Amino acid sequence: MAKTVWVASALLYAGVVVWAAFVLPPDGVASHVGLDGTVNGWGTRAGFLGVNAWLALLLLVVMPIVVKAAIRPPATFLNMPNKDYWLAPERRDATVALVSRHLSLLLAATNLLVAAGMYDLVTLTLRGREAIGSWPFFVYIVGALVWAVWFSRRFRLPEGE
Repeated sequence: MAKTVWVASALLYAGVVVWAAFVLPPDGVASHVGLDGTVNGWGTRAGFLGVNAWLALLLLVVMPIVVKAAIRPPATFLNMPNKDYWLAPERRDATVALVSRHLSLLLAATNLLVAAGMYDLVTLTLRGREAIGSWPFFVYIVGALVWAVWFSRRFRLPEGE
């Protein structure tokens, strides 16, 4: 399920970028917005698409590769509490499956956050007002913090170990 959610988020992000390529004017594209919704940076359609090409490469290609590399044996790139205990042979498969699932969901949330931001920049450019606002950013930050606390607590050593 987590991989399906990630694929759906990747398609949504790519869809927003493709849509933007067709509807944005060549100049006068909102490129930066303050938390109050005021545009404080302008650019071009080519600049918008160029930034998104790099973001797409990072989010849709590089980060999934990093996740795969992190959970591959011997998992030297994986940073988690009590790693030796949780990656012992009898717990390794279940731990790797859980970590992989949650990292896929975190990447999906990141894709959705960036898609929402790009959608808002296009809407600001075309209509002069935000469609979504800054709430996705705050939801993402709070969600990531809650997830980080859950993750660190989930991998505590069991009582008596």
